Amino acid sequence: MRDALNSTGRTIFYSLGEWGEDDPAQWGGNVGNSWRTTDDIADTWESMTSIADLNDKWAAYAGPGGWNGCDVRNMDEYTLEILSNKEVIAVNQDPIGMQGRRINTSENTDCLQVWVGPLSGIRFSVVLWNRYTEPETIEVSWEDLGLDSKISFSIRDLWKHEDVVADAVGSFGVQVDAHSCEMFIFTPN
Repeated sequence: MRDALNSTGRTIFYSLGEWGEDDPAQWGGNVGNSWRTTDDIADTWESMTSIADLNDKWAAYAGPGGWNGCDVRNMDEYTLEILSNKEVIAVNQDPIGMQGRRINTSENTDCLQVWVGPLSGIRFSVVLWNRYTEPETIEVSWEDLGLDSKISFSIRDLWKHEDVVADAVGSFGVQVDAHSCEMFIFTPN
């Protein structure tokens, strides 16, 4: 199929629907632009979180020209609003093209997580994800990021579309609602 599509002379995005059966992240980049890494997603918290965990496993295989895909077929207005957030799309479309990774979880459980992805301009996308059934404060330290604790960052909230901290040093934390996440851009000052 790849060869037939390439022979048209047109730019075509080719997504492989193999559902992760034969670990397509390992070979999909040779034949397509994205590949399903999991079975279909269900409208449950357990389904969504398990698919995120499975895709973390394949993060190293995603990059410019080839991405791990998941099941997004039907959505309501709220979901459309989330998926059409221009600031979040800019993270997805950043020239570096690297998938974020889980770098930290709370000591006693996997329910409080920090996910980080590199961006152009020496910036980072940071997602603080609360899998608990109650609101929790999640904090990320510069040590978690492998950085000097004296570096100063400005921090932008991508859901609120506003700068929330002008000069963060050492760590940053916020309260995250149950079964929710907060997404930020960290830019060095």
